[in-house]
Amino acid sequence: ELHDNIVRYGVMSDDLADFTYQGAAFVPYTMSRDEITRLRQIAFRKFYSRPRFLLRRLFGIRTLNDLKASLNGLRSLLWLWIKQDLFRQGDGFGRA
Repeated sequence: ELHDNIVRYGVMSDDLADFTYQGAAFVPYTMSRDEITRLRQIAFRKFYSRPRFLLRRLFGIRTLNDLKASLNGLRSLLWLWIKQDLFRQGDGFGRA
C-alpha cells in the first residue's frame, strides 16, 4: 500500500545510496531527512547502550577472540556516542 501511495505519504529517493542504513530512501511529508537521520542515531545509541545488552556481552566473553570482539564493539559504541553526524550522507564515514 505504501509503495502504491508514495506521492500521497512522502517522497521516494531516486539515489541508490539512500537505500542503505545510512540513507533515507523514503521521507514522509511529516519529517525531514535530517530528522530521520537524527532519530536513527538516537535509536542506535539507546539500543546498544542498554545495560542488559552490555552485561550480556560482558558475561558472554569466554575466549580471547570474544574479548577482542567485545573491545571492538565497545570502541564502536564509544564512537557512536561521540560522533554527532554519524548518518550524514557523504563518504560513508559520517562526513558530508
